[in-house]
Amino acid sequence: MMKPTISIHVVTTEGPANITSEQEFNTLGSYTVTGPGASIAQEWIENAWGAFGHRVGSNAAPCDLHSAAMDLQSEPEDKIRFMGVEGDIQTYDSRVPTGSRP
Repeated sequence: MMKPTISIHVVTTEGPANITSEQEFNTLGSYTVTGPGASIAQEWIENAWGAFGHRVGSNAAPCDLHSAAMDLQSEPEDKIRFMGVEGDIQTYDSRVPTGSRP
């Protein structure tokens, strides 16, 4: 098993949970949610906003998970609170050339 690129620690009304990804920081892919509070954490992260203004959903880059965690840290919710983050936090990079139009 690879070391997670990012590990976000939260506490929910059902207990602690960890959201982890082994993707490169700016690469879209799968992530996992574990712990007693996983169901609440999963619902929260899927509906949270990613680094570039989109919903995280079921696949996300670690930068999206980090961005959502930072939002939760500044604005705690009733059922879930940010506890900490571990990993190699890098600059968010959308990989869209400057001046491009979506």
